[in-house]
Amino acid sequence: MKHVIVTGGCGFIGSALVKQLNRHRLVPTIIDIRKPTSSLRGLEFRFKMIDVAVRNTSITKLFQNIGQTVVHLAAMHYIPECEMHPQECFRTNVYGTYNIVDLVKKSRGSRLLFASSGAVYPSSSKNLDELSELQPDSIYGETKKLAESIIQGHLNGRNKIFRLFNVYGPNDNTPHLIPSIVHQLNKGDVVNLGNLHTERDYIFISDVVSCFIKEILKPRPAPIYNIGTGVGSSAARIMSEVENIINRSIRVRTASTLLRSTDKERLVSNPRKARNDYEIKNFISLNQGLSALLNNKV
Repeated sequence: MKHVIVTGGCGFIGSALVKQLNRHRLVPTIIDIRKPTSSLRGLEFRFKMIDVAVRNTSITKLFQNIGQTVVHLAAMHYIPECEMHPQECFRTNVYGTYNIVDLVKKSRGSRLLFASSGAVYPSSSKNLDELSELQPDSIYGETKKLAESIIQGHLNGRNKIFRLFNVYGPNDNTPHLIPSIVHQLNKGDVVNLGNLHTERDYIFISDVVSCFIKEILKPRPAPIYNIGTGVGSSAARIMSEVENIINRSIRVRTASTLLRSTDKERLVSNPRKARNDYEIKNFISLNQGLSALLNNKV
């Protein structure tokens, strides 16, 4: 039986991953600074309330088993919050990752799956592959780049880095674009947004979790994978899709408070390597994902 540890397992991606681990008869250990939420109700897991940035006996004991798979999701990731609190972001995303890497390194036969981000790349008119230049322009992106360097410098191949692009789906309580739209629509037909024309690569949560599960069950050859769909979508396009799905008009207002100085013009992945190695025939389309989310079919 595989032993899996999930840091940040109470979060958006973590809770979806735990659900799929259970479907494969795996009962993970969750490490998080917050208590399990309703998204984990009915699932099987062990829970330890631990801050990954604090090294103590409690966390050390969890890494005494050999041959564990550690999925490191714990991070401060909402970009405006990271910009406002850079020291806290560095503490969790860099120092916390260093602690986990050191523990994995000392745990014989264990390996690390790390959730990095497309934010390590610069804006580009081309779809970005894993060999594209790393040039983050935000505190968050910089911490992920530093964390990657720590992992690559200390684990000697006992790791996998997933550069996740814009993940969306149910139970995301962070005010990212799509959850913010859904939240505002629950209150009426007026939606306040920032830049309507920047393009991002939106990937549905189940496609992301599928890659994690496949990697846990059978490691793939490459050290780094871009996890995105390869399709860029703007906020304007998302709103058009939403209007068609709910069959009603929505008034969109541009709010100056939502405009970001660090906003990239275009950030879209080239997912060819992940598509091939994880045997992905088709990603869930934006329309399919938004339909499932808006119609509560997930």
